[in-house]
Amino acid sequence: MHVFEAPPSAAWMRWLAWLPLPLGILGAGVGIFVVAAPAHVAYTIAGDRLIVQADLGPLALGRDAPLSDVHGARREALHGARRVSGTSRGDFCHGDWRFTETGPAWVAGTCVSDTVVLEVGQERWVLTPAEPEAFLAALDHGGGTFAAAANPGALGPLRWLLPVLLLPLLALTPWLGWRTSRPLRYALSGGTLSVPGTLRDPELELAGATFTVGPLGRAWKVGGAALPGLLLGSFRAGGRTVHVAARDAKSGVLIAGKRTFYVTPADMDGFCRALVDAGATRG
Repeated sequence: MHVFEAPPSAAWMRWLAWLPLPLGILGAGVGIFVVAAPAHVAYTIAGDRLIVQADLGPLALGRDAPLSDVHGARREALHGARRVSGTSRGDFCHGDWRFTETGPAWVAGTCVSDTVVLEVGQERWVLTPAEPEAFLAALDHGGGTFAAAANPGALGPLRWLLPVLLLPLLALTPWLGWRTSRPLRYALSGGTLSVPGTLRDPELELAGATFTVGPLGRAWKVGGAALPGLLLGSFRAGGRTVHVAARDAKSGVLIAGKRTFYVTPADMDGFCRALVDAGATRG
């Protein structure tokens, strides 16, 4: 067996391969929280104030305003909802949205189309009380607390499916970090070339294969890692899919057989001689 290594990368570049670990943990944590945290929405008219309670877990995301700022209120079925920022979870819609009928609006409700639209100062608020007519009447005279409307389309217990799916993927992150931070070694044994991969190390029979030395050219990542000093995974280049295990795309060896590899061994001449000895032809 002949083993050739790519030039070593700088230490800071190797640490970049571990970057997905904290990002994955953070992203999974945020996703699990948004999906699984208990939500509560209610509207209270007390004294001269309107209080909108919109809680997601420990986060209090509601607002309140003087009733004197409410200068328009109507019940309206809204369409064309588009979330600009915030949360959309079936039983909890919150944040800045846009609707066909209202344009920009702040939303605190349960993602149902039957809403109460308020003009509050210079803003529009979209709320979803379970008793919209009673809520509208209370704005003019009265008070009380109004629950948000139930949403029969909410996922309910099914929302736990996302955390269940995320946790196994998160468990793979340290393993993927190790796979992408290890040295790039290209092994030739018995006429077969094995190069590093992300999930597994692919192989190529060299008998009948051809190879050229030069740049990879413009390439687009399909799957894998594209970091400074490390290109690892599937890329599209020259109209075909190439498995790349290289330090860069500027100068390497492109080997084409039943599949196509691009590698960057430190000993380029020795590697090319080994390819010829294993049955490949220089193109």
